[in-house]
Amino acid sequence: MTDFQALLRTAHRKWHDRDFIFEKKNGVYCPITYGAFLEQAASLAAKLLELGLAGKRIVLFGKNSTRLMLADLAVLAFVGTSVNVSFATSAQELAEMLELIHVSAVLYDPMTQPVIDEAARQCPNVQFFSFQEILPAKSAASLPDFPKRDPDACCKIVFSSGTTANPKAVMLSMRNILAGWEPLYRRAPFCKTDVIYLFLPLHHTYANICNFLYCFFSGAQLYLCSSIETMAQELLQVEPTMFCAVPLIFRRLYEQYGERISEAFGRRIRYLFCGGSRFDPQLRRFYKEHGLPMAEAYAMTETASSFSVEYPNRDDFESMGTIYENLDVRILRPDAQGVGDIVAKGEAVFLGYAENPALTAKAFTEDGYFITGDCGYIRNGKLYLTGRKKRVLIGEDGENIFPEDIENKLRSLCPQLVSVRVFGKNRRLECTLTFAENGTPDPDGLLAAYNAYAAKKNRIQAYTLVPLRADATLCKS
Repeated sequence: MTDFQALLRTAHRKWHDRDFIFEKKNGVYCPITYGAFLEQAASLAAKLLELGLAGKRIVLFGKNSTRLMLADLAVLAFVGTSVNVSFATSAQELAEMLELIHVSAVLYDPMTQPVIDEAARQCPNVQFFSFQEILPAKSAASLPDFPKRDPDACCKIVFSSGTTANPKAVMLSMRNILAGWEPLYRRAPFCKTDVIYLFLPLHHTYANICNFLYCFFSGAQLYLCSSIETMAQELLQVEPTMFCAVPLIFRRLYEQYGERISEAFGRRIRYLFCGGSRFDPQLRRFYKEHGLPMAEAYAMTETASSFSVEYPNRDDFESMGTIYENLDVRILRPDAQGVGDIVAKGEAVFLGYAENPALTAKAFTEDGYFITGDCGYIRNGKLYLTGRKKRVLIGEDGENIFPEDIENKLRSLCPQLVSVRVFGKNRRLECTLTFAENGTPDPDGLLAAYNAYAAKKNRIQAYTLVPLRADATLCKS
């Protein structure tokens, strides 16, 4: 299946009157049906095409909402390229993204207006439309015919590393996006009776593809998380059959419930997925021993969130699950223990990095395998990670943090900075700073200037001054 428009027409026919997305309004969950959702998305797509945005790159900016999801579907299915951006992106970062990949328009939630105003000032050639003004007052009565999309053309761009210095804009095609459905369905055959509680933001590829877009295969229902503060209460209210989160959330629920953890998700839970970063094997065991169907998922934005997930009732707490059957995964240059660089080839592997052919070329081997940057080994079809080749910090919230990007930005802000080393400690970012001896260092001012620019996940919370040694070499942390 690569004809996504045909899939949407089938979903429109099969589940027209079925409630689809539930979003809280005035404290009460209110639904929109599959039929109404798809018809509104079609109307928005028609309006965007009238504005001359066919084939253009369009940024979506806002928290999870029905309106954000309408815009996402309208763009990627019928119009051009949907560019998913974190809601926490600063105005400066947003402006840099728009310039980097030549964005034509931004569709945004009105609550982001201050950020949008500043970004618009820096990007006068980009059109900006709030969801409030761009969504049509009337929806189409059916799904009209739209120009057929090339399944191998880019329809989605996701920024996988933020924009601290060297942003990576991952280009995905519809073929990439749909490649993961069959192997995921083998492991978790969800259907129209399933209820998904959507906590992860839609700029997370797994949430966007596996929780949202795959609903058009299954007919499942989606409940949107209102806030992290109300999540525990809403889980009991919704009683989902499927819940996907990052290790931080599963750890917080464990800390809240302890031995009563089986009560945290209600009475209907069938599938729990943990991804984004490595989950403590002992905590995985704890969930399983308390009767909860916990599965760890390993994937990357560059593989459209397809790679490995364990089958139910297979308890190997050290592996990252069984590799997807339609993905060719190999280990390059294995040592005596079989450990080496993990590379992959298959329909799920991305098209490349937008506007960066050099980075794209470095991401692949000569015979076309994507270099994940992770090290590990394969045993009986299962993937085991042993480390990461590239220097990257992955927080429990699943966000990638690239220390070298942060270090480069700090150097650009202060010519007197001779050396800087960023690292993670006690679940926060810290750094060591070394300034030139003939300068007047102002570490507090430097970090204040940097933190005002940086996304929340990249902000430095503590520093240590490291002096230059007498021989002019640097002390290293």
